[in-house]
Amino acid sequence: MICCFDGDKAGRNAAWRALENALPYIQDGRTLRFMFLPDGEDPDSLIQKQGKQAFEQLIAEALPLSDFLFQQLLSKVDMSTSDSKSKLAQLAIPLLEQLPESVFRQMMDEKLINLLGIEKEGLKKLLPRSQEQNKNKIKQKATPMRLAISVLLQHPNVAFDLPLFPEFQEMNLPGLPLLNSLLEICRNSPNITTGQLLEHWRDAPEYKQLQTLAIWENNIDDDNYEAFFLDTLENFLNLHLQYKIEYLKQKARTGNALTSEETQQLAALLVEQKQH
Repeated sequence: MICCFDGDKAGRNAAWRALENALPYIQDGRTLRFMFLPDGEDPDSLIQKQGKQAFEQLIAEALPLSDFLFQQLLSKVDMSTSDSKSKLAQLAIPLLEQLPESVFRQMMDEKLINLLGIEKEGLKKLLPRSQEQNKNKIKQKATPMRLAISVLLQHPNVAFDLPLFPEFQEMNLPGLPLLNSLLEICRNSPNITTGQLLEHWRDAPEYKQLQTLAIWENNIDDDNYEAFFLDTLENFLNLHLQYKIEYLKQKARTGNALTSEETQQLAALLVEQKQH
């Protein structure tokens, strides 16, 4: 969905209110982007003056919710000082806490961690105690990673003949190395059972966790588990794409000029992102 607003201060304030209202409803696969018109223009007048192509270009350049949120917050702080980084955390955390548990939420947390220059454990310490406890309870019930691993354990055939995902080797996502190890076995073993799969981890620290997930009631219908699993993998791949884009954008923001190769890579990644 693309939300269109005037480009003046009032329009941006309205866009910000729309963002705040939308946060609790943002889910993987449900995107929200923000488009801003030149001052004094509405869609009809812009098309009349500059043509349909100019309007379509504005649509193509619409800001993803993640970019608009951090763009607005960064405009309020000077990131060269530690005090301002603390202020950024105070502004951002209440907003991120409104997001449902999802791959997108994990991506937003990672963005904030990168901007603050802290470890993931450092972000947890900044979370309000009651909210962090509630968040942990939700994680124990269901996260995209836990769901993906449980589906794969309960239906190992779902991964048979899947391609390799080298992107997973580059991502620092909790649980992803374990999921990737399971995938390596299942993609080459069409008849492997849940018990045989668990046997590979009998002496490993992850064994008890895998046992729990193998019998976990994840509320995913037998008719839908394959589509759910493949959609979740696709979301992880999209997250990797967003990580790479954000890394290059952040490098450019901090005054480090991108090489010609990096500029071409960023352009290609942005095109790929729009195709998704």
